[in-house]
Amino acid sequence: MKEIIFTPPPPYEVSKQMKNFIEWLETTDTADIHPVIVAGILHYEFVRIHPFVDGNGRTARVLATLILYLKEFDIKRFFTLDEFYDNDRPAYYAALNSVDQETLDITHWFEYFLDGVLASISKIKEEILLLSPDQHKKGLKGQIELGERQVKILEKININGKITKYRNPKYFQNISSSCL
Repeated sequence: MKEIIFTPPPPYEVSKQMKNFIEWLETTDTADIHPVIVAGILHYEFVRIHPFVDGNGRTARVLATLILYLKEFDIKRFFTLDEFYDNDRPAYYAALNSVDQETLDITHWFEYFLDGVLASISKIKEEILLLSPDQHKKGLKGQIELGERQVKILEKININGKITKYRNPKYFQNISSSCL
């Protein structure tokens, strides 16, 4: 027998609660709140309202990432919140269920959510540093977006110091042309 982790609002209340939630998101009140706080509230409220039979957590994480992007929390589409929260489901559910439904104190949820944002940003930072052997280079302007193959090439160069031999010259040509 499965344990009930969360009981969403009755189906007849979902539409009204989603409407109220979207209205809140669109108010000027949210413009004055830090994007990470808005994303944390959005994540919790979406999961609490539970508008879908399945996929509410994944949708909430995507929407939280979207809010960070739209509110120009300089993420440059480098990370998502999925991995951190998906890696330890019991902790994720415990944090969501820690909200006191009478007082609506979401302190523990926010602490957990912020840990996830920090872990996600730190992971990206580590990956970028792996790709950048000389962190102190100056003069580069703007941001460069790399494809998956380009990232693999840079990782190999950074780890090995160079690339000296390719088994399949055609593979190299394909990679080289995609790097341009």
